[in-house]
Amino acid sequence: MRSTLGRVALCAVVLMWGCGQSAEEKQAELQARVAQKLQAEKAAEAREREAAEAASREAAKMRDLEVRQESSETFAKFKTDRPSMTAVEEADALQVAVARVRVRMSDPPAMQARNVRFNTAHDTVCMEVNYKERGKYLGFRQAYVTPDVIWVEPAADDVSHRVFELNFKRMGCEAAAAPKER
Repeated sequence: MRSTLGRVALCAVVLMWGCGQSAEEKQAELQARVAQKLQAEKAAEAREREAAEAASREAAKMRDLEVRQESSETFAKFKTDRPSMTAVEEADALQVAVARVRVRMSDPPAMQARNVRFNTAHDTVCMEVNYKERGKYLGFRQAYVTPDVIWVEPAADDVSHRVFELNFKRMGCEAAAAPKER
C-alpha cells in the first residue's frame, strides 16, 4: 500500500512540475489525489474483509448443519441398535432413579413414590413422589430423573412451575402419566 502511495505521490510531483500551477495548488492537488487513492484502497479492503467474514459465517452454518445431521443420525442409530433392557435391569434402573430422588429429600425415609415408569423412549424415569417438608406431607407431585437431571415438581405458585411442566412434557412423561391425586 505504501509503494502505491509513493508512486502516486511521485507521479503527482512530476505532473506538477510540468504545469504552470503554483506550488500550493500543486501540493493541494497532490494531497487530494493521495487522499482519494487511500480512500479507494480502504473501501476495497473493507469489501474484501466483509466478503471473507460472510464466507466464514456461511462455512460455520454449514459445519453446524453437518454436526446436527450427524448427531441426529448417531442418536437414531443408537436408539435402534441398543439392546432392550431385561425386566430385572428395568426394575433395577427404576429403583436407582427412586433412590436418587430420595437422597435429595430432607427426610429420605419418609418419601413415598408411586407410578414409577420409563417414558416411551426409555431414557427418562417418570414418577410421582410425596415427601415431608417441615414435618408435613405435601401431597404427590410429579418428578422425573435422567442421567443428568433430577427434578421434582415445584409448588404451583413457584415461578419455575411452568418450566417444569414444559420439561416434563418434553421428556415424554406426561404421555404415560397416571391421573394426579392431591
